[in-house]
Amino acid sequence: MLRLSALHPYAALAATCCMWGTSLAQDRQPDRGAAGGGGDRPAAVLEGLAIGWPEVAPLLAEAAGSGVLEEIVLDRALRQACADRSITVGTEQLRFERDLLSSSLARAARVPPTEGERLIDEVRVSRGLGEKRFAALLARNAMLRAIARAEAGPAGVPVSEQDVQQAFELRYGPKVRARMILVRTQNLAAEVGARIGAGESFGDIAAALSEDPSRLRGGMLDPISPADPGYPVAFRRSLSETEPGKVSVPVMVEWDSQPGFAIVRVEERIVGTSIDRASVESELTEEVRAVRERAIMDRLARSMIDEQAAKLSVLDSSLEWSWRNRRGPSR
Repeated sequence: MLRLSALHPYAALAATCCMWGTSLAQDRQPDRGAAGGGGDRPAAVLEGLAIGWPEVAPLLAEAAGSGVLEEIVLDRALRQACADRSITVGTEQLRFERDLLSSSLARAARVPPTEGERLIDEVRVSRGLGEKRFAALLARNAMLRAIARAEAGPAGVPVSEQDVQQAFELRYGPKVRARMILVRTQNLAAEVGARIGAGESFGDIAAALSEDPSRLRGGMLDPISPADPGYPVAFRRSLSETEPGKVSVPVMVEWDSQPGFAIVRVEERIVGTSIDRASVESELTEEVRAVRERAIMDRLARSMIDEQAAKLSVLDSSLEWSWRNRRGPSR
């Protein structure tokens, strides 16, 4: 996908709030026979025949073991970091995380705040977050936030005037509704231009050639702010300089760490909302602060995982396969 990051404050929060969810690790060695919490109890029964944990466990390890192991590593590192800093996470902090997730999801989906709990349920189902994993998710985020705030100091994460102005433009400023085609090579970009010149529908070409998920909608994008730094500068300039109903020349962009070309057709320009910035400045400042705080939390989590992973020895062959493929040869 072309976009560099999810920049809507609540969308970013909602996406990353679920990043580190896992079951809380216990400071003991697991008993494989008791993986389901029942000693010799089988994992399942099919027509009277038991399906035992020795059969299930290696498959689970290959399918998802590396992710769980990485999260356990983070969990232990966070607990130690909180202990070292005399940080305690309690009911109040856990409630804050749940309320934040609820409001974040509702704002990102542009629905009333009362819909937040329903959206949480949908996220839990889509991410496999049962009661234990969801409780762990909240605890992990609470620990990360407490450490991030301790490091930021009493004044909190700094927010600049430029940050607030950008947030104001993103929410209330003018936007562009456009279609886009993303292709990898210059030859394909030339083919797009030739087919447009021959009168073929931009949407049909996008559906056939574009590598962006928007191809499923004929290349149609959600309205974009020209101030949104989540998109490459060349792409935003193309949006600004192309007249409604016209198609841009191909511009070179990078997505998924590879070069390519973007062609846009501007459908319409949407006038910004007339609102006094001073009336929303406090709200915007807190939103930006929350996004900055979240970024610190994510960097902290990743550095902890990388540091502890270097000390980890994976003994189970199925788990080792999953772990090696997740971490990659360079890590």
